[in-house]
Amino acid sequence: MNFIFNYRKAIIALCVLLFFFGFSQVSHLPISLFPKSTKPTIRVTVPHDMDVLELKNDLGRKIESSLLNIEDIEQVDAMYSSGVAKYILKFSWNKPANVALNETTAVVSFFQTHLPDYLPKIKVDYIDSGIENYVAIKSDVMSANDLSVLVESKLKPVLSNIKGLHKSFISKVNREEVRVEINPYALIRHGIKFSELLEVLNNARFNVSLGTIRGNQTRPDKEVFYLQSVKSIEQLKSLVVGKDNDDVIRLQDVADIKLAVAENGRSYYVDERAVVALAAWPRPNTNLYEFSKEFQTIIAEELRGIGDVVILNDPLLYINESLKKVFFAVLLSMLFCAVSVLLAFRSMSLVMLISCIIPCSLLASVLLLQIFNVGLNIVSLAAMSVSCGLVIDNAVVVVDSICQKARELNPLTKNDFVNCVLSSVKESSKAVISASMTTLVVFLPLAFTHPVVYSLIGELSLVVVAVIIFSIILSLFFLPSIVLSFAYFTGRWEIFLTKSESSISISNRVYSLLLNSILRSKSLQLLLVGIFVILCGYSVSLLNNNIRKEIVAEPHPNIIDVELSFFSKHYNQEFRESLLLPIRQQVVNLTQSQVRYVFTDMRPGVAYISLHLKDYRLANQVMEDLKASLKDTKYYNVHVTPWVSAKLTAPKIPDYRILVYGLNESNVRDVHKSLVFDLKNMSEVKRVKFSPKSNLKSEFHVLPNQSLVQTIGMPIPAESLRTEALGIINHALEPQKLFDVKFEDGERPLFVLFDEQHDINSLKNIPISINNQVYALRNLVKIEESQEWSDYYSRNGQDIFLIEIWFNLSRADEIVSFLDQQFKKHKVDGVKFIVQDTQGEIWQSIRSLVIALVTAIALVVVVLLISNNSITYTLVSLTTIPMGFVGATIALYVFNSTLSVNSLIGLLILTGLSINNAILITHKFKLILESEDISLKVAIVRAATSRLRAMFVTSTSTVLGMVPIAMGLGSNGNIMQPLGISLGAGLLVSFLLGLLLVPILLYWAECYREESGTSQKL
Repeated sequence: MNFIFNYRKAIIALCVLLFFFGFSQVSHLPISLFPKSTKPTIRVTVPHDMDVLELKNDLGRKIESSLLNIEDIEQVDAMYSSGVAKYILKFSWNKPANVALNETTAVVSFFQTHLPDYLPKIKVDYIDSGIENYVAIKSDVMSANDLSVLVESKLKPVLSNIKGLHKSFISKVNREEVRVEINPYALIRHGIKFSELLEVLNNARFNVSLGTIRGNQTRPDKEVFYLQSVKSIEQLKSLVVGKDNDDVIRLQDVADIKLAVAENGRSYYVDERAVVALAAWPRPNTNLYEFSKEFQTIIAEELRGIGDVVILNDPLLYINESLKKVFFAVLLSMLFCAVSVLLAFRSMSLVMLISCIIPCSLLASVLLLQIFNVGLNIVSLAAMSVSCGLVIDNAVVVVDSICQKARELNPLTKNDFVNCVLSSVKESSKAVISASMTTLVVFLPLAFTHPVVYSLIGELSLVVVAVIIFSIILSLFFLPSIVLSFAYFTGRWEIFLTKSESSISISNRVYSLLLNSILRSKSLQLLLVGIFVILCGYSVSLLNNNIRKEIVAEPHPNIIDVELSFFSKHYNQEFRESLLLPIRQQVVNLTQSQVRYVFTDMRPGVAYISLHLKDYRLANQVMEDLKASLKDTKYYNVHVTPWVSAKLTAPKIPDYRILVYGLNESNVRDVHKSLVFDLKNMSEVKRVKFSPKSNLKSEFHVLPNQSLVQTIGMPIPAESLRTEALGIINHALEPQKLFDVKFEDGERPLFVLFDEQHDINSLKNIPISINNQVYALRNLVKIEESQEWSDYYSRNGQDIFLIEIWFNLSRADEIVSFLDQQFKKHKVDGVKFIVQDTQGEIWQSIRSLVIALVTAIALVVVVLLISNNSITYTLVSLTTIPMGFVGATIALYVFNSTLSVNSLIGLLILTGLSINNAILITHKFKLILESEDISLKVAIVRAATSRLRAMFVTSTSTVLGMVPIAMGLGSNGNIMQPLGISLGAGLLVSFLLGLLLVPILLYWAECYREESGTSQKL
């Protein structure tokens, strides 16, 4: 160790350089809310004009089958409803998001040819709820419609330049469109078929190439076009659609052509005021912090003076608030560690000396964080908070060893003190390295855990490992160099003759008397060991029956959504508003003191009333009040759900999953619907998610009326009937878009409407000309009303009726009893229930972490065997692991926490930390036995008491460091809270039990060795 003294200046200079480098690079680390993860979810939206059931059974099944054949696909959920089919694709972990998107796009592009040209294109996009930047703009001087036009003109060009942008959205209040309303009687008068008219209009979309005039060496080729594309209303009116004798028939002769303002199907309100909504979504794994900052900069610059911006979803604010809370937890952990050192050493100089290792280790670790591309997020910062107590342990052991040696050699000369420091570092280095290695090795198995586990805690492991590595270096090299330089130049080493000597003597004497009493009494020893065994059995029982399991805790919601699911997508806007306004007022009256503002998003089939809470802690009470007050009606269902502004990418597995099945679909749907209704309104249920919606819709079926056609006595070709009649019905019921007309001031959609009909009788009386004969539509087709289901749902190609439930109940027997009651209540002949307990799915996700825990214990055994060179000392040290598990399990139960990835990480770290106190005792015990000829009991008592201060500081510093995390500060605090509870409580119980049980077990082990003749000490 002499090189530390000889090169102390170089060591200090190198470490200081490393600190400044780390400090300068902190600002360059990527900032996000959660670690990056790669488990893409893709949504495919397919517009259609088919019967929903026929679509599902024909084209839908083909699409599902093709999607299921994509590589690395895990699940395909299909939702079929009127006008649109949606497919949600969930890929396996580590599938690159861009590859998943491209492969999905390639598959669905084949099916685009199966859809009519007039329908919108199939859309493929990412799903990552909560990461979008979402704002609303309102103005006191402009209407929402004018504001929408202005915002789009200013923002659309610049939003596309945001780095990492996937898509953006600017709402339109009303849109201007070209409307061509066909007069059926004018068509008949001029002898023009409707199908021919549509063909003429479609041809007017593009200019037609007639050929190329070949050039020569001096003259280039020139293409010849027939200019038939329309670019104005006047050109459209003058479009030739046919001839009547010698007269040219133009479009204006058979139709009314005009620019019309079409009512948008989607409206937005903040409180009761119409607004323009604006959103931007980043691509997966984009730096969300930088993306959000750039988005908000653009909004502030471009919309200055135009209107007021209301933030609906702000990841930047959410990230800043969450990271501030976690950073505060880090500072609080550092403070608690310093307080624990002060309590033990009673010297501010030593407190500053030891505590400086914490920020120095954290800053030095930035180097490794950059190498492994680890950023600043709540997981990595929480890891730093966890590391504070671990970092200080090594420094405490070294300084405590120096203090003990200094007191033994007092009075000291300068050379005596130098030798004292070097010999103390050498003596404690084995304990420091051994204790640190037992902590480090527990993280090695994490590299082979399930991807969902590694994505959640991979960065935590890297941070803790990096910090501990640098803490070893700093404690064994930097700290002694500082001490030696200080003492060499000032000659002041009296700070190591600590003022706490009297308190240490008192605590040591009390502890010594207690240990002597226990070691002299066989019954006390058996009593303490018996209590420990009982606690082990109790904790195992709690773990199996009373502690709920989950993958990771979900953040507290900051928004509550009230969803009105309309039974029909065809309610007009006025009627939807008449349904929405009363319930929105009711919601406002119930929650006005608890919300900042209310945002409303009204769509054709659904409306969302989003309550932005003043405090996330109000969420549960607000949800209970809303569920108790809001009821379903004959026009809509009401669903109250929590919503989190930014979520951790991890499977949100329900507590139970129920499948309803039977031969009679009508009975199955009735039971499914009534069960969902009851579950939604029960206090025992936190959340219900179900599919499909079991609503009946009225629809009309159109069939050729062959008997009436035959009565007329004139043969009508089937193709003519299909083309004319069905085309007319389609355009009479609803305007159909043909294409976008490119005017000089921008594009506008062109819609064709065939004399719009608003009731079935008017539709039946539409005149149709076939083979120069005029017929009423009722003479050619039968129009029959029918009741059909509006929605269908399938998973991986199988139709299912699904209910997913999250309970407020924690005991498994309570949940089973509750479900049995519901099944009896909703029992119908021929309808059965399949109940899937999802705890097995959760176990599958975290099983690899349990295996890692077992592997970590095995690695710790190897390290201890190498360090101790003794099976006996190894087994004694290992007993502190179940002591820690007992404390962690009971704490999880008492604080109503869960067994999750993070609580298991706490147990994993606990595996390496809990044995450190045992290592300190056994290591000192070996040194005493080797250097002094004393009895076994005296050696054990002296070893334990001499390490009491080091054990107290190392344990309390880590326990206190866990307090801020265990408190769950902030809306995201509950994610890491199980780690703080399990690690903090486990280490505290391990420390308290270890003070008594480790000496007892060590005494028993040595007595056994003595009896077997392998020991000479008594």
